[in-house]
Amino acid sequence: MSARRYAHADQDAVLALLQADRLPGLPPAAPFLLDQPPSGPGADLTETFLLLGPAGRAVGAVRCGVRPGDDAGMIWWLHGGEDFGVIASLLALARAHLGERRPLYAFGASPDPAGLPGLPVRHRPVTVRALQAAGFVPDDATWYFRRLVTVPRRPPGYPLAEVTALSDPPGWRLKMTDTGGRLLATAVLHAPGDGTAALARLAVHPTHQGRDTGERLLAQCLHLAAGHHATDVTARTNAGDHTAARLLAAAGFALIDTPTVYHHP
Repeated sequence: MSARRYAHADQDAVLALLQADRLPGLPPAAPFLLDQPPSGPGADLTETFLLLGPAGRAVGAVRCGVRPGDDAGMIWWLHGGEDFGVIASLLALARAHLGERRPLYAFGASPDPAGLPGLPVRHRPVTVRALQAAGFVPDDATWYFRRLVTVPRRPPGYPLAEVTALSDPPGWRLKMTDTGGRLLATAVLHAPGDGTAALARLAVHPTHQGRDTGERLLAQCLHLAAGHHATDVTARTNAGDHTAARLLAAAGFALIDTPTVYHHP
């Protein structure tokens, strides 16, 4: 196998690698992120590399660079068709480019064009094994949930939230108040218009927790998403947040995976 830097002409081949690892419920891989030029501190070390197999076919891709602020080496994302040898080679390629920079993280806070920050460990077990073999250990994790939705027969009951449209990214902000105008809960729902929606935030005022307020607001989020033709709604919580997990499970969400950030000590 050989390696070289990514070029725009490689976009379709790399998108195919990304789509193969895409988690259910997420929008298609975003092509513009592949060609987005790096900027800011460490931009000169930010690169996307391809690993080429027979006849020059792309069998893997990795994006790596330096995190602004603390000079940490970052393997932002990599995809290698769940082939251990390809993934191990991509890791070695990225580490050679970054040098002996410390600390070193993999699947950090920069979103993967195919999905979320963090490696989905259930769906990509070979990548997990390759990281472990290279000396990486888990550093942080989230829980990723998904729910299929249909248009409810009737809207949720009182109290209804005030809905404000958002444009960047597209979606809505929901604000629930009582009859006196006091804040009960808020939520943000992103909806790119491709049949998916993502619950980005849901917070209940401390004085109204445990009163079904979160359940009512979540029901309105689902009703709003379904009414705008979304068939998939996803949500993320901190791994171990059992209160949020119970709220989502009661609303019909299923735990899909645990996206995990890795650290090389």
